[in-house]
Amino acid sequence: QRINQELKLKIIHEYHIEEIEYYRQLITRNYPDLTYKTLKKTNPGAYEELVAKYSELLDLIIQQPEKLAAFLTELSPDDRENKISEFKNVHLYEKGFSTIATRLGNVDATSLDIVEVHCDVLENKMRMNDSRLVHSYLTESRKVLIELFGRLITHYKEPILEEVEC
Repeated sequence: QRINQELKLKIIHEYHIEEIEYYRQLITRNYPDLTYKTLKKTNPGAYEELVAKYSELLDLIIQQPEKLAAFLTELSPDDRENKISEFKNVHLYEKGFSTIATRLGNVDATSLDIVEVHCDVLENKMRMNDSRLVHSYLTESRKVLIELFGRLITHYKEPILEEVEC
């Protein structure tokens, strides 16, 4: 049974590596002329800052259930029901999304830059020994990726909409 578990973990790990490689191929295969213009090459300082912020945001999202549990243990049983909804509505990571999306827009990032940041962060997370935690990061990062695509589109669309309204 231990061998089956190890084999299962190895298969899952290989699947995750293939997923990251798929994202990388999206960058190089579909847009070969643009890969030399990515933030990683044109603005490495901003790129490293975005990688750090993206990694911190993923850490915060993965750790949110632990923070909720810690928050609730500090309360009396009567206060817990009210505070659960209050805590969930705060969205601990909303500021992280806004910060990253604004920074991406300020440095004229493209969807390719988001994918490149995403891949680099996931490659770092894949070095962890806890396969469940790695799986959590990969699952949540897909949601973060989609959210950031949407926010970047909104960032670029807002000035155009303001002009149309005037």
